[in-house]
Formats: sequence, C-alpha cells, structure tokens
Amino acid sequence: MFRGLHIGIDRYADPNIQWLSGAVRDAEALHALFADTFGSKPALLTDESATGSAIRAALEALAFEAEDDDIVAITYAGHGSEDHHLIPYDGDIHRITDTCISLGELADLLSAIPGTVLFCVLDCCFSGGLGARVFSTGLRPRAASPGSAIDVLDRFAGNGRVVLTAAAEDQPAMESIRHGHGLLTFRLMEALQGAPEVRQGDQINLYQVIDYVTRHVEADAAQMGHQQTPTLRGRLDGAPLWPVLAPGALYGERFPERVRQPAIADLESLKHFGIPAAVREPRRHRTNQFRQNHDRRASRTAEGPDPAASHLPAPNAGAR
Repeated sequence: MFRGLHIGIDRYADPNIQWLSGAVRDAEALHALFADTFGSKPALLTDESATGSAIRAALEALAFEAEDDDIVAITYAGHGSEDHHLIPYDGDIHRITDTCISLGELADLLSAIPGTVLFCVLDCCFSGGLGARVFSTGLRPRAASPGSAIDVLDRFAGNGRVVLTAAAEDQPAMESIRHGHGLLTFRLMEALQGAPEVRQGDQINLYQVIDYVTRHVEADAAQMGHQQTPTLRGRLDGAPLWPVLAPGALYGERFPERVRQPAIADLESLKHFGIPAAVREPRRHRTNQFRQNHDRRASRTAEGPDPAASHLPAPNAGAR
C-alpha cells in the first residue's frame, strides 16, 4: 500500500520570514498525483495547518499506521534554516531550536516509520538568506538564512530509505515563478508522470527518476545563472519500479489548466485544444442556427401535414 504526507508552506506567521510562492502548489500537486493514482488518502498540510505540532503528529501517525510492506512518500516544500531545521508555519526565526524541526528530529521520526521503501523529498535548502532577493529570472532562494552541513540525515538514510534534497549544503534551492513550483518538485512531477527517459511500459524506475530530476534541475539552474545540485542519501535494493502517476479528478480540480478536458457538444470546450474564440464564436452561431432550424422542422413534422396542402392540384405525370 502507498501512504504519504505532503507539506507545503508559502506563508509564515513570523513576519521576518520571507514568503514563498510555489511551496503550497508543490504539496498540492504531489498529493493529488499520489491520491488520484492509488486511490489512497495521503495527508496534506499547507500554510496554517503545517504547524510544528501538526507535522510531528502526522509523522507519528504514519509510524503507527504504516506496515512493513508499505511504500511511503513524504515531501516537504518550504524554508530550511542555516542550522539544519525545517521551518513550520509557526516557526520563530529568533527561536529556531524551540519552534522548528531539526533534521536530527526529522531523522528519528522517519526512522520510526515501517515500510519496504520510504522516499523523502526535501524541496528546501539550508543556505541563502532571509532577505534574499527575487531574481529577475523569476527565482528566489528557499532558505531562511545562510549554509550548514546536513550529514545528520545519514542517521535515517539506509537500505530501502532514501532522502532527496533539493540542493547541496552550500547552494540555494530555487523556485520558478514561471512554473509555479520549486525546480526540484517540478522535475519530480514530470518524472513521476512517466517522462520517456524513466518510463518502462506503464512503470517508472525510481533510480532513473532521481537521475532525471538531478540532471534537469542542474541544467535548469545553470540556464538561469545558478548552481543547484540535488543530493541523494540512502540506497534501495535493485531497481524499484513504481506505477506511472496519472493526474485524475483531484489534480484536475486543483490544476485545471494542466488537464485537457474532452471535446463535447459545447464548442467552448474547444478552447482546451487551442481553438481561439474568433473561430469558436462564428461556429457557435452557425451551430445554434442549424439546431433552431432543425428543431422547427422537427416540430412541423410532428404536427402532421399542412391541411392546405390537400387542396393543391396534383402535379402532371412526368412533370419535372
């Protein structure tokens, strides 16, 4: 069984913490893809609901509910601090130790969760600055303040358990205004939905997913004049295959612009196929006229022949 927890925080209670713009979308998109594909109900915590106590409680619930043969996916998108803490909604930048979740505590919470595979994604960084500028490229760093090592994650990472972090310890993790997501999450979503490089029939190879994400994030950041190298800790047996994640009703509800709706009798549905309004409107008018004429003819047929027609002379035989 697949189980999951997806956390995304754009807006923080502490006014000293710079707000983000794509972290909630990261969590909502991944949550919807997993829920639509597996019919499960992974937990979702965003903004005000993603307090420190709520995150801890959700991880403890997974430890209680998950079983040894489960596959568990946990994702976090938001700020990290220079002293390797995840910053929840109610984190206080002046009281990091007391109000935030250290990577050491996170490692202990993750270690308590059973499962054949536990895949943890941290789309945040531990370098950057509270006052980080919004770059003209449409990127901003996902860090609450500048750099530190994250080796503490090795306490959790091991066989069957992997942690994918968005960047090396001295690099910022960027989010793209154009895509509305963190660079890591955007490429991860592509891979999980069956990018050709990772797809094997109707399945995806998890190691190839990680390789795809790493290469593309590095290339994306380089094109924008930055360095961002996702890092992997832990290992998996063999080459784990997951089903391709398919966007369904929940994903379509949250991101309708990304899911092409079927063409139906209403010509307005053609806008999803790129048919401009200048083409749709005249056709709509002609279609409506055709339907009205058809309805009038059908109504006259249902009423029977015109009585006056019986008084008309019969045509001559052979007349054209």
